[in-house]
Amino acid sequence: MAFSRSYLSKNLLLNIDVAPVYPAHDAQAIIEVMGTFLGCGNQVKLVLGNDTPDSSHYDDRLILEIVRARRWFDRMASGKIASIAELAKHEGCSAPYVSRKISLEFLAPNIVQQFLDGTLPIALTLECIKKACPLPINWDEQSAILLGR
Repeated sequence: MAFSRSYLSKNLLLNIDVAPVYPAHDAQAIIEVMGTFLGCGNQVKLVLGNDTPDSSHYDDRLILEIVRARRWFDRMASGKIASIAELAKHEGCSAPYVSRKISLEFLAPNIVQQFLDGTLPIALTLECIKKACPLPINWDEQSAILLGR
């Protein structure tokens, strides 16, 4: 990205006069950052810096989806809701949608813990998980599919 020095000074609330490097015009300040575009499905993220094991990446949307899946499953397991079709009608969505989403209830505990700790690879998005659904019940197979392990 390139910005004029006077624009940056004005918008960063720096009350200083910026002498242009090139007297004929307001010189540009160029901001460069290292990053990577990661895409999965319709979602694209710009990742700045490195995705290292000690970096944290919280995906609030994904955590909310897991919580909702658990709530849905609990309602069915307790007998409050008799079927996926009834749950879908109650939630105002389709039965196939509920079937796909409720499978998040069966994510491997280590994967869920990594979501909560913010230690999953940033490339593992909700869109990527949706593409992998229905997930296998075997937690080792889930890890292989979602984490490449």
